[in-house]
Amino acid sequence: MSHTIDPTPLINDPAREAVDPMCGYSYQILRSVEAWLGLRDGEILVLEGARAFRHRSFLDA
Repeated sequence: MSHTIDPTPLINDPAREAVDPMCGYSYQILRSVEAWLGLRDGEILVLEGARAFRHRSFLDA
């Protein structure tokens, strides 16, 4: 069975591009991983939908 590839590029609609939101999501993911890697003993990282993230420590009152 042979397959042919159509080299015609896709036509995009700039009004429907999600570049800015994707940059924001990427930034939040990278900052979350950075915060997660920097957790100390007794801390957890809470990722929320409404905020970026929050540190919680079980050592603090």
